[in-house]
Amino acid sequence: MVYRALRGRYYGAAAYDFSDRTLNVFAGRLQRASQFDAALQAVALNAEFYPDRPSVVTTRGEVLLARGDTTGAIGEYQRALTLGPDPQAQSRLEALQRGGVRP
Repeated sequence: MVYRALRGRYYGAAAYDFSDRTLNVFAGRLQRASQFDAALQAVALNAEFYPDRPSVVTTRGEVLLARGDTTGAIGEYQRALTLGPDPQAQSRLEALQRGGVRP
């Protein structure tokens, strides 16, 4: 994949933004375009480099929720919160437990 090649060549050179946020944003764009499988692939790639970042796990939850997998989304939000504080995961989890969020 191009991302891996660019990251291998330019990581630390300030040429590209290889933070977890970049692929989270990309996954969100794919999700909004209903390209759920591609969005999950972007999240999986992000998780290779940032496996312990709550934001990466929360993004996976967002994609699953949008795809209609509420149970999977709840699991991801719970997992994100075990990794550290994440206001988005906390908010989504609370709303889902109240029945207030629908895919």
